[in-house]
Amino acid sequence: MRKMAQISSVLTMFLSLPLALGQKQGSGFSLRGIYERGLQRSDLPMFLQATRSSSHVAYFVDVIRQAGGSSDPFWIPYLRPLLNRKGNPGNDVGGAAQLALAKLGEAQPLQEIACEANLGSARIQDQTANDKLPYVGGWFSIRLLAGWLDEGYKYEAILQDKPGGDEIFPAPQELALMTLPKILNQAQIPPPLPIWIETRNQEKLAPLRQAWREWISNNETSINKLPPSMGGIDVSRSTCKRVLAHDRHFDRSGLARE
Repeated sequence: MRKMAQISSVLTMFLSLPLALGQKQGSGFSLRGIYERGLQRSDLPMFLQATRSSSHVAYFVDVIRQAGGSSDPFWIPYLRPLLNRKGNPGNDVGGAAQLALAKLGEAQPLQEIACEANLGSARIQDQTANDKLPYVGGWFSIRLLAGWLDEGYKYEAILQDKPGGDEIFPAPQELALMTLPKILNQAQIPPPLPIWIETRNQEKLAPLRQAWREWISNNETSINKLPPSMGGIDVSRSTCKRVLAHDRHFDRSGLARE
């Protein structure tokens, strides 16, 4: 009888979930409530129900990002199946899952983001530096960005944007100066002024690059412990050519035909 009661309790819980997700105050309200309160392990049934729903995706994306920011590997097996989901810009469940899993230290999403950042087209690199690296953070993002500040760094993209576009994207060295302050605010090195980027004012930008090189070198023994790490990540052209060919988490519509 006790076993039957337990089964009945579980069935009642799962039968009530569609009602909680689908009523007037349903999925959007519930997922928003989870997001505002902070995701907890006890929210797993609602999280699983949201994976099967096509409504209130924006709130679900927010909750996925919270799962990544939780530092809790509990969420990894529930995030992995979401990698193949696609959506509109800003409501991309698959893209959010890539970010969350990368922040939790999963190797394949980290490898994809590293290749997007280092060898993607100028547009992809810009989007990755501005949107993905600040969220993922850790030594992974710091080391990638610091590499762009090396005197001998040369950007040689595998992917190319379609010709004829009006947008001019910052160089990798400039992206690093814009993004590092978002990750390492304790360094107290300010980002460059937009006019310095627009005019490529090396008189202003060169001292900032040197300041970051010195700060990272002086603090490497502590910041290289910040997760996720760069361990096992390969940004060689041969590896990234293969990785980018199968990476589903960036917009290919603006790319020149390979």
